[in-house]
Amino acid sequence: FVCNSRDITNQKNAEDALRESEEKYRTLIESAKDPISLYDENGIFLMANKAGAHSLGEEPTDLMGRSLRDFFPPEIAKKQIELIKKVFSTEEGLDIEMFAPYGGKDQWFITSLQPIYGYDNHVNSVQVVSRDITDIKETQIKLEQALKDKDMLMKEIYHRVKNNLMVISSLLN
Repeated sequence: FVCNSRDITNQKNAEDALRESEEKYRTLIESAKDPISLYDENGIFLMANKAGAHSLGEEPTDLMGRSLRDFFPPEIAKKQIELIKKVFSTEEGLDIEMFAPYGGKDQWFITSLQPIYGYDNHVNSVQVVSRDITDIKETQIKLEQALKDKDMLMKEIYHRVKNNLMVISSLLN
């Protein structure tokens, strides 16, 4: 008999740590209420969490390999893909506010696009995290309109006071 043995304790510990880390990452991504997705350079889904998939009316597994063009109007999909390509080319993240008409209603999102690096230290995918800020944006638009109305009223009051002072000045003269 020939017996050859090797201590693989370190390898097993590293595999367990990797498995635990992946499970934490998966739990974190899946429990997020904000849509989180990974895309390749052409805007093809590599991964999406439940919130992201459900916001598009799909299940996460149904999105894999599909393009943003399958879900958004051409001009919106083109803009999103251009942003993804920009992250690939510059290797720097972006934070933008984006308008997206989807599902018959207008929505606003604050979106963060971050590069994900591969083993070769080059960007191999882009992580996109979006937060729906439609309510905030609608409130902001209403406040801006109220401010314009208030400004117009102030100008009208100023004009009337000025006219009244002119009448008093004329009477005194």
